[in-house]
Amino acid sequence: MAKRGGLQIAAALLLGAALTACGAKQGAPHAMAVNVADAAAPAGEAKRYLAIKRTLEVEAEPGKVQPLWAALQDKCLTVGGDVVSTEYRTGEDEFQSATLSLRVPPAAVPKLLEVLSQGGTLRSNQTEADDKTAEVIDVEAHLKNLADERDRLRQLLQDRTAKLSDVLEVQKTLTEVQASLDSYAGQRKQLAEQTEKVRIDISIHTPHTLAAPSAWRPLKDSVHEAAYLFSGSLSVLINVVVALLPWVLVFVPAFIGIRRWLRRRRTAKM
Repeated sequence: MAKRGGLQIAAALLLGAALTACGAKQGAPHAMAVNVADAAAPAGEAKRYLAIKRTLEVEAEPGKVQPLWAALQDKCLTVGGDVVSTEYRTGEDEFQSATLSLRVPPAAVPKLLEVLSQGGTLRSNQTEADDKTAEVIDVEAHLKNLADERDRLRQLLQDRTAKLSDVLEVQKTLTEVQASLDSYAGQRKQLAEQTEKVRIDISIHTPHTLAAPSAWRPLKDSVHEAAYLFSGSLSVLINVVVALLPWVLVFVPAFIGIRRWLRRRRTAKM
């Protein structure tokens, strides 16, 4: 009987182990699914600082290049942007061109594109992004450390019991720290200009095939070239005359005087 009871207990233990293993196998897929879902969940990303640059090429009719150039500048200033540089040029055969370099808030870019669409046709649109995150983090860390050091030095200056030599040394260090702080503050401001606003470089021009070359163009170019050569030769001749004139005024009278003296001498001998 004791042997039979032991066998029953062993069988019960084996059955329990089997049921436990079965439950573990059934639960494994669920646990794995939960882990994969947790891994795929997007974690909170740190803020990135990107310097966005867009390069646009616009084609416009001759009468619309200058008004479009001016309208883009006005719109840039209206939306809170900055006009970095501008240029307007006119050439032969009614060819006109203009360039602008602007910095505008990202939300204002569609407004500029709307102005472009009203005055011309967009032929090229390129976008570049330069990640400035590392630079911004580095500059901000320097600003924080320098600001803490400046505050600490200011507290040391308030110590009335400090020696004069110590006070002078603290003031010297404080001046150096403040200069470094101002320098990094300027760098941070430049980075803010690059990352908080979009730089847009715009090139506007009339169609290159607007007017066929004139049949008289080669003759006109030849006349211009001949006139250029003539003016250049005349300029060289004038320079030579001006350079020799002082010497002529000196040597010619001397030569005439010597000849007269020689004639008088010959006449006296005869």
